[in-house]
Formats: sequence, C-alpha cells, structure tokens
Amino acid sequence: LMEVLEPSASRVIPSCPVARQCGGCQLQAMSYEEQLKFKERKVKNHLLRIGKFREDEIHMLPIMGMEEPWRYRNKAQFPVGGSAQELKIGFFAPRSHRIVDCRACRLQPPEFEGALRAFARWIGENQVPIYSEETGEGLFAGISICARHRRRVR
Repeated sequence: LMEVLEPSASRVIPSCPVARQCGGCQLQAMSYEEQLKFKERKVKNHLLRIGKFREDEIHMLPIMGMEEPWRYRNKAQFPVGGSAQELKIGFFAPRSHRIVDCRACRLQPPEFEGALRAFARWIGENQVPIYSEETGEGLFAGISICARHRRRVR
C-alpha cells in the first residue's frame, strides 16, 4: 500500500503499531465484521476454485466470530536475529526474512510477552550467538511457544 486515496467505510486504524510491516496481521486495517465476511468469501471461493464444487453444492453456515477478537492464538514462532546486544525477536515481514521486532503481539496471550522477555534476558546474560542466515553461523534462530487455552465464540 502506497497511499489511501479514499478509505473504505470498513477501514479502521490497526491497533498494532507494526501491523503494516509484520506479516501476521494482514487484515487489521479492516473492521472485524468485514474481516469475518472476507474470510467467509475466501473459504467459499477456495471450495469453488480448488475443490471444484459448484455453487449449489456449497451449503455453509455463517462464520462464527469471537466476542473479543484478540489474544486467540495459542502458538507462535518468533524468529530471532541481530546479536545478543541488539536482539530482534518478532515476525518475518511479508515475503522476506527481515525480522520485524514485535514482542507484544495482540494475537498471542500476554504470557508470551513474559516468556520472550525471559528468553531475551537469558540470551543477553549468556551472550548466546544468534544464528545469521548470511554467514550460517550462530546457535539461536528462533523461539516457539505453545499454550493451551480456550476462547468462546459468539
């Protein structure tokens, strides 16, 4: 996106400060209700295009949204880059391996932030060599976190 000439009525200001740079929240500039419609259309179009279903063969129930559309993911993989002194922990920018530093993602449980702080502190205190794709050297390339939790749908 270079410039918004005329914003859609469904356009909202993303709540995440790195939503445009990060590859994880591609729909954050869209209202939640519009996101649900978009996802429903996407599933239907995939059934038509990839599944080769006919329109009259698809009988879908309306998509079910969440009361609170945040903090719903229970697993995340955070690439780590830079050095122990200038550490980057976050997500890859779209179609790249450039790390967008984001340790406070609103899609993950808040406990993930504490875990990432603990990893960052451990890396710094122990001067753990961070893996570099350019040189192929280093030991630490990423962090995977998984949590069990349930969310209600509306």
